[in-house]
Amino acid sequence: MLPSTMSCLQLALRQRGGAAVATTALRSHLHHHQLIRNLFILSVTTGVCNSVKANSCNVKTCLPVFSQFATSIMNANANQSYYCTRVNIPVVDYAEVKDLPNHPEKLLIDVREPNEIKGTGLIPTAINIPLGIVDEALAPHVSSKEFQRKYGRAKPDNKTYIIMQCRSGKRSQNAAEMAAALGYKNVHNYSGSWLDWAEREGLPLEPTK
Repeated sequence: MLPSTMSCLQLALRQRGGAAVATTALRSHLHHHQLIRNLFILSVTTGVCNSVKANSCNVKTCLPVFSQFATSIMNANANQSYYCTRVNIPVVDYAEVKDLPNHPEKLLIDVREPNEIKGTGLIPTAINIPLGIVDEALAPHVSSKEFQRKYGRAKPDNKTYIIMQCRSGKRSQNAAEMAAALGYKNVHNYSGSWLDWAEREGLPLEPTK
C-alpha cells in the first residue's frame, strides 16, 4: 500500500473517532494482499484520494468513502463490499503468450510467489514480480535504471503492452487492475495463466515436492 493511501484512511478514521479500533483491525489484516489491493484500487480509481499523484487528500471528500471501507475491514465477510470494479482488463490466450519470444516489445509479468516459480519455472520471457509488490515495482517513482537492475528488463511506460500471469488467472487479474490504476493503458491478463500453459506444454501443473 502506498503511504499516502494509508495516511488518508487514518486521517478519515480519526475524524470519526474510530481510529483505535479500526487501526488495530487494519494492522491485523495487512498481510492479506486482497485487502491491500482493495484500498489501493479504491483510492486511485474513485479519485477520492489519488495516491499516485497527490500526497494529501481533502478530508471532507475522503471521509465518507474511507469510513465505509473501514467498516468493511472490521467485518471479515464484507471485505469485498466496496471494491471498485470499474477497470475492464482484456484477456490474451495461449497462442499470443507462446509467440512472445517474437515480440520483445511486450512484457510478461508472472505475479506468483518465488516458491511457486522455483517449483514450476517461468513461461519464456516472463519476469517475476509477486502480486504483493506489483504496485511498488510499477510506481512512478521507480526509475527505469532501478527496474532494469531488479528485473533485467526496461521499465514499461504507460503504453507498453503488458501481460499479467499467475497460476490460474485470478491474481493476474488483480495485478492488471493495479497496473491500470497506476496509469498503464495497455495491460492484459493471461486468463489461463500457468495452468493453461503447463497443460498445453506438458509441464507440471503444480510445484513438484
